[in-house]
Amino acid sequence: MKRIVVVKLAPTPEQYVALKSTLELCNAGANMVAQLAHTAADRRPFALQKQVYAQLKACGLSAQPAIRVIKKVGGCVRDPDSEPA
Repeated sequence: MKRIVVVKLAPTPEQYVALKSTLELCNAGANMVAQLAHTAADRRPFALQKQVYAQLKACGLSAQPAIRVIKKVGGCVRDPDSEPA
């Protein structure tokens, strides 16, 4: 049996600032990866990871958000000749 639970996030003011800055950094990182992906020959997420991971880390993203950003962008900018997902 599935159970659905509704949860409301109620961060403290300090947590709110941290969450907002992390999301803004992820958004800026996604824009950077997308710009590179549109000019890259190989648009697969792992190929993009090799090219931009160090740059995302240098911008201040930790490992997991950096990988998630690359994976998300890589899934959106597929090579037109590749097989459908």
